[in-house]
Order: sequence, then structure tokens, then C-alpha cells
Amino acid sequence: MRIGSTRWGRRCAAVLSMAAVTTLLVAACGSDSSGGGSTTLRIGYIPDVHGAGLVDSASQQKFWAKAGVRAQLSSFANGPNEIQAIQAGKLDIAYIGPGALYSAMAGKVDVIAIDSTSSADALVVDAAKVPDLKSLAGKTIGYAQGTSSQMILDLALDKAGLTNDQVTLRPLDQNLIPTSFLSGKIDVASAFPGGTQQILAKDKGARILVSDNDFAPKYIFPEVWVASPDLVKKDPAKVVAFLKAFILANDWRRTHLPEVISASAATAESSTEAQAYLSEKTNWLSAAEILQDGQSGTTDQWFTALNQLFIRTGQGTALTPPSRYNNIALFKQAYDAVHPEK
Repeated sequence: MRIGSTRWGRRCAAVLSMAAVTTLLVAACGSDSSGGGSTTLRIGYIPDVHGAGLVDSASQQKFWAKAGVRAQLSSFANGPNEIQAIQAGKLDIAYIGPGALYSAMAGKVDVIAIDSTSSADALVVDAAKVPDLKSLAGKTIGYAQGTSSQMILDLALDKAGLTNDQVTLRPLDQNLIPTSFLSGKIDVASAFPGGTQQILAKDKGARILVSDNDFAPKYIFPEVWVASPDLVKKDPAKVVAFLKAFILANDWRRTHLPEVISASAATAESSTEAQAYLSEKTNWLSAAEILQDGQSGTTDQWFTALNQLFIRTGQGTALTPPSRYNNIALFKQAYDAVHPEK
């Protein structure tokens, strides 16, 4: 049994209230990266080499301006908070990790672009205390609800054949997971990649017990950019404008990773080692590859497999055809505009 609806009944208490989301946005929107364009978009990102790496590249290389976008940028701790902000009408577009994709499948947001795919999610343990998956039984596990941190934990417990009654589950803010592990408050850390790198660097007895790679190729874990369904339906030209900047920034980012890693570390106020670790665990896709995967049905296969996983873990209730939330047409329109010769 995976972590099911019982645990998810407690999820709402951990997610920011609507008032808190508004407060976060007010604070974050002090960073207004203006491209001087006529299309104003409120864009959320997670401060790492994926989210910040993209928006930093678009700002520094003036791709927002080239696409005619005035980008109002807001930093968020995780995908669920961004989804809530989109639903509250406070955000137009956001970057989220694979663990929050259940929101797209539930119709709360539309996927407009794949950012990359990742193998960075992992459970970190003291090798002497937790030598294998079966040894998770009876251990205290820290994780961040509704994110890829929970997703890798769900998969690990399933692979171990353990129920949630056989472990102690401790929902934590993802920033607290590394310190909780290093101080001995939890036995197992399902941390974000930067936290994983921090633990491995500071605790020589720690090791990765299981990671995304252990579940490939059945599961591929894409990071994505999502938009308000209303925006996609009523003003698709704004989405295309964002995607033009995304395509330019995406292809610049993947060929200038040392620069992007340094800039992202500064944005995230983290170490370059943490951002380099995440980059090393990332499959950086070109815009041409993103388009090809979308048109060939490969992306839909990734989403369908994750949708089935979310149903089993209680985060989803039905299998939703990817065509309802994965908008490939707008990406194709933007790609053709950026690369008319191809």
C-alpha cells in the first residue's frame, strides 16, 4: 500500500492558505523582470536550476523582450503553492515538478511545455541503519507533501511492500528535511535534490537508498511549465508569447550550464554544488526534442503512467486523457515562430 487518502486528508493543513499565498506573492513580486513588452505575465518559479535557471536566462539574455513579454516573476517553495496561486487568480504561468502533476490531471492547470526530465528525487538514509528497502519498516521518514518528495516515497514504500502503518511519516517543509536528518530527528530523508546533496556532503555515512532511476523506464519524471486553463482558452496569444521566450531561454540554458548554475545558486541562495548536483541529474531537452516528444505521443505516455500512479496513491481519482491538459499545439505555434526555417 502506498501513502493514500488517509495521509492526504492531512495535506490541506500543510499547504499555504489563500491569504498566505497572497502574502507570498506580494513579497515576491518585488522582483519584476521587465522585458518592456506589451504582454504582461505573472510567472511563478521554484528557485533552482530548472525554474530559476529558465527565468534568469530569459531575463539576462533579454528573451522576454524579444518575445514581447513583460515578466513579473514570483519565487515559490513548491508546486502545490504555485497551483493554488494560479487558482486564486494571482499567477498566470508557473514551473512545477512531477510530483505536482496530479493538479493538471485534475483540470486545475494546463501543461504548456516540458522543462526537462529528472532522476534527482531520492531517499537518503544512514547506510548502517537502513541497508535496504525492507529496513524502512519502523523508521521515521521526512517528506514534503504533494511534491516529488512524496512521489519518490510512495514508489519506494510500494517497492518495499510496506504500508504507511509500518513506518512513521513526518510531513515537513522541504527546507527542514536536511537539518532534521542531520540532527537525527528523522531516519530517512525524502529531500529535494539540493537537500540530498547537502546531506551527502555533510554525513559520510549517508547514502541514496532509492532514486528516480530505479523506476525507469516505467516512470519518467518531467518538470513542466503550466498555465491557467482560462488563460490558455481565452488568451492563447499570451501563452505563445511566453513559449517563444521559453524556447529561446531553454536552448540557451542547456548550452550555458556553468553560467546558469552560478546564477541559479545566487537566486536560490544555495550552493553552486547543490545546483550542479541537480543539473547532473537532469536530462536537458532541446526545444526540438520537446516538440518531437509531444508530437510523437512520448510525453503523453509519461503523463499516463504518472496519472495511474497518482490514482493508486490517492492523489488522483480518474485516468484523464493527456489531450485534456497537455497543450502541444501552442508549443508548436511558438516553435514555428522562433524557428520559421525549420
